[in-house]
Amino acid sequence: MKKIVILSAGRTHTGTLPNIIFKQNKYFNNFEIFKNVFKKYTNDFTIITGYKSKFIEKKISANIIKNKYWKTTKNVFSFFSVDLNKYEEVIVVYGDVIFKKNVLEELLISKKDVTFFYSNFVDDYKKKKEYLKVNKQKLIKLGTNLTSKEANGEFVGVIKFNKKALDILKNIKENRIFDYSKMQMSDLIHVLRGYDLSLKYIDISRKWLEFKFNEKHLRRYLFSTKADTLAFGKKFIKKSIILDQFTFTVNDWIKSKAKILNQAKNYKSIIIRSSTIDEDSFENSKAGSYLSINNVSTKKNFVNKINRVIKSFESKNLQNQVLIQPSAKDIICNGVIFTTNLGNQLPTYKINLDYKGEDTSSITSGKSKNDKTFFISKYNLNLKKIKNLHLRKIVAASAEIEDVFLCKHLDIEFAINKNNEIIIFQVRPLVLKEKTEYTEKVFLSNYKKCLKKWDKDLKSIKYKKYLTPLLGVMPDWNPAEIIGFKPKILAASLYEELITKNIWAKQRDEFGYKKVNKSNLLYNLLGTYYVNVNKTLHSFLPKNTSKKTEKKFLKFYNKELSNNKFLHDKIEFELIPTCYSISFSEWKKKLEKNKFFPSEILQLENGLKKINYNIFNIYDSSIRKIKNLNKNYKNIINKNINESQKIKELIKECKKNGTLPFAHFARIAFISITLLKDGVKSNILSQKAYDQLMLSISTINKKMINDAYLAKLDNEKRKTFFREYGHLRPGTYDVTSNNYSDNKNEILNDIIRGSKKINSAQPTLWIKEKNFFFNHLIKKKIFLIKNHDEIEKIIINSIELRELSKFFFTKYINKIIKTTLILGKKYSLNRDEVAYLNIRDFLKSHKKTMKLKNKIKNNIKQYQLNKEFELPSIITSKEDILSFEMEKSQPNYICRNKVISKIELVKKFKKYNNELKGKIILIESADPGFDWIFNKKISGLITKFGGANSHMAIRTSELNIPAAIGVGELRFNQIKNSSIVKLDPLNKILCTIK
Repeated sequence: MKKIVILSAGRTHTGTLPNIIFKQNKYFNNFEIFKNVFKKYTNDFTIITGYKSKFIEKKISANIIKNKYWKTTKNVFSFFSVDLNKYEEVIVVYGDVIFKKNVLEELLISKKDVTFFYSNFVDDYKKKKEYLKVNKQKLIKLGTNLTSKEANGEFVGVIKFNKKALDILKNIKENRIFDYSKMQMSDLIHVLRGYDLSLKYIDISRKWLEFKFNEKHLRRYLFSTKADTLAFGKKFIKKSIILDQFTFTVNDWIKSKAKILNQAKNYKSIIIRSSTIDEDSFENSKAGSYLSINNVSTKKNFVNKINRVIKSFESKNLQNQVLIQPSAKDIICNGVIFTTNLGNQLPTYKINLDYKGEDTSSITSGKSKNDKTFFISKYNLNLKKIKNLHLRKIVAASAEIEDVFLCKHLDIEFAINKNNEIIIFQVRPLVLKEKTEYTEKVFLSNYKKCLKKWDKDLKSIKYKKYLTPLLGVMPDWNPAEIIGFKPKILAASLYEELITKNIWAKQRDEFGYKKVNKSNLLYNLLGTYYVNVNKTLHSFLPKNTSKKTEKKFLKFYNKELSNNKFLHDKIEFELIPTCYSISFSEWKKKLEKNKFFPSEILQLENGLKKINYNIFNIYDSSIRKIKNLNKNYKNIINKNINESQKIKELIKECKKNGTLPFAHFARIAFISITLLKDGVKSNILSQKAYDQLMLSISTINKKMINDAYLAKLDNEKRKTFFREYGHLRPGTYDVTSNNYSDNKNEILNDIIRGSKKINSAQPTLWIKEKNFFFNHLIKKKIFLIKNHDEIEKIIINSIELRELSKFFFTKYINKIIKTTLILGKKYSLNRDEVAYLNIRDFLKSHKKTMKLKNKIKNNIKQYQLNKEFELPSIITSKEDILSFEMEKSQPNYICRNKVISKIELVKKFKKYNNELKGKIILIESADPGFDWIFNKKISGLITKFGGANSHMAIRTSELNIPAAIGVGELRFNQIKNSSIVKLDPLNKILCTIK
C-alpha cells in the first residue's frame, strides 16, 4: 500500500492560517492542490497537525493526527506519529511546499530506498534551514547544520521511502535508537546514509516553491497538462461546463490498448485530443501544434485516429497524454476568450465568436469567415449591463475560471449549446513574453480619467443637446487614415491646425453648406483622434435648411449611423446626400419611407442644387489660390525672420491658399465621381467608359512615375526630379519619418531605379458616351451650365487638382516639419523628442530648454500609455469606450482584376529590390507618402484605413491595380497573419488562401 504524509504541524511563516488550510481563493486550499498532484498515486492521505489543529479538522476531510508536542519538536517526530507497519511505500511532503506536477514522475518510478527532491539554487540562506552540499553530482552533506559556504542546494521537502527504508525507520522509532524529537527530515536522511540503503536525489531546479502565500508563484502550479488542468477546474467551476473525460498516457496506450478502447465506447461520438507535457505552459502554448480529431464514432475502429494524434506529438515522452471526451452536441456558437489583452495585458476581455453550428474549432483553426470580436473592459465591470446574453455568460464563466486558477491572463476555448450553456474545452495561461511596464491599477486609473473627461465634455461631444454622441475615426476628414490611430503629438496638432480646427468648416460654409460654430472637428480620447460626426452631419446640410427641418434631419442621420455603425466610413455614400445627383430619387424614396414631408425633401433638393451650382465659381477662385500658394513659397522661406515666425507664416499661407482650396477641389472631385458612378448605376454610362476615363486622368502620381523614368535617362532631369519631389514624406505629418530626399535622396533614387514609362491609353468609350451623359446631367439640372466642354473640364480637372493641390500644400508641411527640427536642435532636442511637442510649442520662443524637456518627458509617458488602449472605430456612448464590437469594415474595392498572391506588410520605406514585385501590399493608412510602392510592380494593395475617395483609392484606380481600401482593423489583422490572399474587387471578395 502507498501513503502520503503531509507534515503541517508547525506555526505558519506568514499570516495566521496554517499553510495546509490557507485558502488561495474561495474554491480550494493547499490540501486540494496536494490531492490534485498525487491523485494517480494514492488517495490515502494523512496530515500531521499541531498549530490550529481543530481548525484544520473542521475544514479538511482527511485522516488527521495531532502532534501534541508540536511547539517543542521538529518534523521527524511528527512523521513518526504515523503507523508505518502496513505500507510498502510512503511519500512525505512538507505542508508549505508546492511543486510542478510534471517533476513527480521520476520520484514515483524510482526504485531506490530513499528518493528526495532538492534544488541547486540557494536564493536566501538562513541558519538552521535544510540544505545540501553536492559536488560533481555527488551528495557530500545534508541537514540543518550546513554553513552558507557549504550549502549549494536546498532541501525541497518531498521524500519517498520504499519498503527497506520503512523497515529501518520502524526500527528507529520502536527502539528509540537516538533522540529524533529535534530532527528535521533532511537530518533523518543524513542518518540513514549510515545504513545499507540506496539513495537518489533529484534536482528539480526552480520547479518548486516554499509556500509564502504568493499568488504569482502559486498559479504556476495549478496548470498542468490540458487534461489535468480541465480535471482540476471541473471540481470547482459552476458557471460553465467541462465535459466528462478520461486520459491515458502514451505508455498506457502501448500496454493497455483494449482497455482504453472499451472505456471510450461509453460514448457514441468522441473527440481525441492532445494533452502533452510541453503544451499550455507559461512559456509556450504550442497552440494548434498537435492534432485533435472530433466527431469520431466509437462504433467503428478508431485505433488509427488515436495513433495519428500521438504521432503528431513533438516529444516522444511516454508520459504525454491523450484526452478523450464526448463530442459536444447542439452547438450554436464556438469561440475563444483572452482574459487580458495579449500584447500589453490591458485588463479587458477579448472575445472571438463564430456562430457556425457544430464546428467547434472554426475560430482556433482560422476557418471562420463570419466571426465577431468583442472587447469588454474590466473597469467597473457590471455583468448586468452586458445586454448580449452570450457575452454576459462568457464573461461570468471566465471571471470564475480566473478566480479558480488565480490567473488573470488566460486563453479559454469554449462553445455555447442550444441551452445557452458555456462548455469549456481548454484553459491555458497566455504566454506573455513581453513584460508590460503598466500595472492593472495604472490602466484602470486612466480609464477613470478618460470617462471623467467624457462626462465633462459631453455637451460639446453631443454638439446639439437633442443628439446622441457620435465619434468616429473614419468619417469626413479620416484622422485614422491621415495621421493614424495613435498619432504622435506634433502630427496630430499640425493636422488640426492646418485642416480640422477651422479650415474644414470654412470650406463647407463657402461651398453652400451650413456654418458650424465651435468648429474644432477632432476629439482626443486616450490618444485616438475622433471626428465629431454630429458636426459633420450638420456641416453637410444646405444653408437654406430651416431650423426645424435641420433638427429632423440631424436626428434621423444620427439614429441611422448609431444603429448601423458599419457605415461610419461611408457616410456620404449610404447615409446622407451631400450633392444633387442622378440618383437623388433614391434618396428621396428613403427619406419618404422615414416620414419626411415633401416640403422638407424639397428644401434639401433645392439646397443641394445650389451647392452644385456654386462649383464653377469656387473652382476658379481655388485655382487662383493654388497659384498664389506656389508663388508665395519662396518668398516665405527666403524671409529673414526667425524659425518661429517662419512656421507661423507657412501655416497661415498653407491654410489660406493650400488646405482651403484643396478641400474645395476634394469636394468638387467627390461630386464629380458621384455623378460618374451614378451614371454607371443608371446605365447612362458604361462601366468600361468610366474605367477608361479614370485610367486616362493625368494625376501628379502619373507625372511622377513618368518623370522618374526620364530621370533614369538624363542626369539634369534627375536633379530636377529630386528638387520637385523631395518634399514628399511617408507619413505626411510625421516628423520621425524621413522625406523622399533624406539620406541622399534614398527613396527618390529607389523610385528612379524601378521606374518605367506609362503610356496613357485613349478613353475611346468615354469619348463615345460622354455627350449622352452630359445631356442627361443638363436635363436633370445637375448643373445650370450647358457647355459640355466646361462640364468635362470640371469633372476631370477637379480629380487631377485634388491630388495636385495636395502635392503642393505638402511642400509647406514638409518645410514646417524641417523648421521644427532646426528649432529643436537649438533647444538640444532630437527628431524623436520634437515629435512629442505640439506645433504651438514652436510658435513661441523658449528660454529654458529644461521646461521643454520635462514637457516632452510627460508627453512621451502619456503617449506610450495611451498607445496601449483598445478603442472602437465609432463611439455612441460612454459605455462604448469600455465595451464594443470591433467593426468588420466593408472595404472599398478598386478595379476589376482578380489577383491571388503572397502578401507583404510595409510599414515604412526601406530598400526593396524585387521583394515587392507581384505581391499584394498591406499598409495601414492611405497616405500619399507611400506612393513609392507603385514603382515596385505590385499586384494589389490592401489598407487598414481609407475611404472610397481616399488618396490610395485614386492611385490604384488610375494605375489599374486591384485594391481593397479601408478593410478595418479586425480584417487587416487577420490578413496580416496569413501568407497568400485572394483579392477580387469585381465580386467584392477578399479572403485568405493560406
